[in-house]
Amino acid sequence: MNGHLQQFAHQLAAWTETIIEHGRTPFRRVDTYPEIDTAEGIKSPPLIFWINRQSMMAGGVLLLPDNNLDAELQVGRSCATALGLCHFITWEAKCVRIWKVEANETVEQQNFPLTNPDQPETFRLLLAEVLETLKLLAILGAIPAKDLAPHYFNNLFLITLEQALPPLTEAHRSQRSETDEVPAEDTDFSANEANRLILLKLIALIWSNKCPGSILPEKIEQTIELSLPDLPESLRQALNLKATPNTPPLPLESAVFFHHLLLRLRQLAWIQDPEKAKESIRCLAAHWFQGKTREEETAAVYLYPDVPVLNSTANTLLSSSPSLLAISALLTEINDLPPKRMICGNLFDLHRDNLPQQQVYARLLNQHIITNFDRRKYTTALRSAWPNRHLKIKAGQPFWPWELIHLLGVCHSRQQLVLEVPDALLNNPRNELAWILLCENYSFQQIQLLNNNCLKLDIYRDKSTLDVVSLKINGEAREIHFVEDPIRFKRQLLIALNLPSTVYNLLGNELIWPDSDKVSNNQQPGEDLYRQSRLYKWMYALLSGTSIEDKNGSQTLDSSLPYPEPLLLKELARFDKRNPAAEKPASLDSFLANILACPTIETIDRPKVSKAPRTFIPEDHSKNNIQETIAQQLSVHGIPNFPAQYLYFLDQPVICHYTIHPPLVVKSSLLGGFELQDADGQIISGYGDELKQILLLCAEAGKTEIDLPDGRQQLEQLLQHYLKDLETLYVYLNNLCYSQIKDFKSARKCIKSVWGQLNLPDPSWFRNP
Repeated sequence: MNGHLQQFAHQLAAWTETIIEHGRTPFRRVDTYPEIDTAEGIKSPPLIFWINRQSMMAGGVLLLPDNNLDAELQVGRSCATALGLCHFITWEAKCVRIWKVEANETVEQQNFPLTNPDQPETFRLLLAEVLETLKLLAILGAIPAKDLAPHYFNNLFLITLEQALPPLTEAHRSQRSETDEVPAEDTDFSANEANRLILLKLIALIWSNKCPGSILPEKIEQTIELSLPDLPESLRQALNLKATPNTPPLPLESAVFFHHLLLRLRQLAWIQDPEKAKESIRCLAAHWFQGKTREEETAAVYLYPDVPVLNSTANTLLSSSPSLLAISALLTEINDLPPKRMICGNLFDLHRDNLPQQQVYARLLNQHIITNFDRRKYTTALRSAWPNRHLKIKAGQPFWPWELIHLLGVCHSRQQLVLEVPDALLNNPRNELAWILLCENYSFQQIQLLNNNCLKLDIYRDKSTLDVVSLKINGEAREIHFVEDPIRFKRQLLIALNLPSTVYNLLGNELIWPDSDKVSNNQQPGEDLYRQSRLYKWMYALLSGTSIEDKNGSQTLDSSLPYPEPLLLKELARFDKRNPAAEKPASLDSFLANILACPTIETIDRPKVSKAPRTFIPEDHSKNNIQETIAQQLSVHGIPNFPAQYLYFLDQPVICHYTIHPPLVVKSSLLGGFELQDADGQIISGYGDELKQILLLCAEAGKTEIDLPDGRQQLEQLLQHYLKDLETLYVYLNNLCYSQIKDFKSARKCIKSVWGQLNLPDPSWFRNP
């Protein structure tokens, strides 16, 4: 979009807001470049004039054509249809036009010529005239409810989700204040899952005609849960899932949005046209998953699918996303596909007894670190999967390699598996155990290098290993001979997957793999020169992940690297006699390229070895602004001034005055009596633990002049009131920090920092008195 047009759109929006604020107009809001779902995909029209955005009642949509009017008319047509309108506006260089959307064409309905374009006031007045015209069109130009497009209903779903999410996110974040443990789930992800689940439950109940007729907003969550048992069995299992084991109650603000959606769907008779309702659900799934579904694979078991599974062979789905399972169940129902067993959790919930003996498709890409608590539980599951091995998950390791190991152990004999795993399985030494177990117990049919630094492995559990494993790289087919030694096979596989095509074609002919049983310590002629070549350094760096520029080349050729066959090595040895030493670095690669008849060798770049994807690290927040905001909110809430403000709770106390110079040190304490000494050496004597605690608290806060009641009972009353206020304030601070900061550890640091600035007692005093 042209930058000047964007600026103009924002100016039009500013003028519109002024007109809405001061004029008589049905419009209540204007949005600039909002995303809406249309039949042509996601579109962002410059302006949408809303009568009621929550109800998806738009009064008009305005476009700013940039040269190509025909293309813009098609966009306007699709946007208008998705908004439930029969008209849209184009603001062009010489005029503003209102267009009418008819069955097969777009017809100009009204034209407003642009006079005096050099005067900014002209544009403002013209906008006011257009909005005045839209008043009537907003009513007459609305599409009847029975003719609304499926994308209209999908936009209604999406607006509800957008509005309901912030209160839900705050509720999920605030819930963390109830525990000192780092939550296993990302709270924002859990809130988004809960948001989607409520929408899907509501849609399923309306679709199945099981939604009660009268529901109060504050009771909508309870009513939905009580109505779920009335759903068909195929839907009930998936829709009974929860985003987290202890999901917080639905906030009232979010409940109001979902209640409004329910009333709006009933008002528009959404369910009256079942095919349109089905299509709107499909539009919702397409928006969430970019239009992707898994229909082409023929697997029966899907582990961690990234999109809904709609093929007829699937019977079991396992996912950590309850909303994905719920939308899959809903799509299965409306598409009349066989029902599936839904498992919400992780792969460690599977064991040999509940895993069908059918083809498995698994995406094992979870980079989150296994918590210390879960390590013990999952180690027990691993021992069940591999009873003859002593496996133990170490600290700081991600899920995916251990989920792979577990899956390899629970699969049945000759079971077919298709796995997507990070390519760190090959290039990270930490994952050697998973690779060794894979090679020792499974046969490879095909290995594919994907574009997202992942591998796709087609394997089956049987050791009647094929001699040749097929490889696939960017559509190119390759082959590699299987080697019994897992480490050697892994290294040869890395080279075969990453070599340029022209160099790969030399393998087995000009370049040969060394026979590990026949490797000689005697250096062959030409080996030293070959180790100085770009090709050798490329392969060495690929396997080791390090450069070898500083190597002197005195070691024998690495047994995992292919090298020129002996005759070509002898030919390479003649290079010393033909070239002066000064020309060696530049011309050696050219000489080797000529010998092997492969020009690529001369210019081969250093390998871009993909590092293992970073494990999940919560985002780092800039804390200064957040801490200042939270400190201001605490100040508004009220910071206790002890003991002065608490004297008002007492009835005609006898006041004793104390003058001290902090800090205070306890000199003696015996049988209730005590002596305290201040910085000037002054001794303060008294009786009772209440008085001692109060004096120490005041000294810690830096107070020098202190008025206190004389009676012990009144002193105890002061302490109890202060203790209660500190507890309330600390809970309030926790809620503020956890609701405004996404990362658990950052929120906890913020709590400690802000509390430290308040000059109040340490939380350990009043939390564990």
